[in-house]
Amino acid sequence: FLGRYLELETSAGYAHETQWVDEAPVDVDRQTRNAYHARARLSTVMERTFDFTWREYTALKHKVRPSLTYDFRSHRDQDRYRPWFEPIDAEGDINRITLSVENILDTRKDDAEGNVLYQQWGTFILSQPYDLDEARRDGEPWREKEPFEPLVAELNVFPFPWLDVFAETHWDHYQSDTIFADVSAALTVDRLGGRKDRFALEYQ
Repeated sequence: FLGRYLELETSAGYAHETQWVDEAPVDVDRQTRNAYHARARLSTVMERTFDFTWREYTALKHKVRPSLTYDFRSHRDQDRYRPWFEPIDAEGDINRITLSVENILDTRKDDAEGNVLYQQWGTFILSQPYDLDEARRDGEPWREKEPFEPLVAELNVFPFPWLDVFAETHWDHYQSDTIFADVSAALTVDRLGGRKDRFALEYQ
């Protein structure tokens, strides 16, 4: 924590992988791979509680959490032979700053027995990554630099215990167009014996 209003979170990780290869097309029967990942996030939270009366709900709280996150991932041995897709290869190198704003909607519920319950109704997150390596790229001078990665918007709404709605979209600044959109909903139905059926619908 940095004082009363700022929070600093840091993390670091290391991944190591050893592979043994049978009948490789190149003269490799064993190799190791390594990756390092570090992250620092600076954030604050602003919140306000509103009087709200609907059924058993008595209060509504809106929280806004702006964050600035730095991610660094050094992916070693990328030029080595790859016999198959490996999780350690998924992201490659990262040198990125991300500005995000998270909106959170919480409610307070007072039931007939006088118990107080808190429930989250939904979240809405906007995040804008900026690729530092792309911004400092010297090679390929004929290609315009594109350090701004797509703007990502995520909406997750769950006003009832039996309904979840999720939507995500990515906006490309350089194409001035939406390059990805996904909407999904999940419905949970109680059955006899304490069992539950879950139905999901997704559209991309």
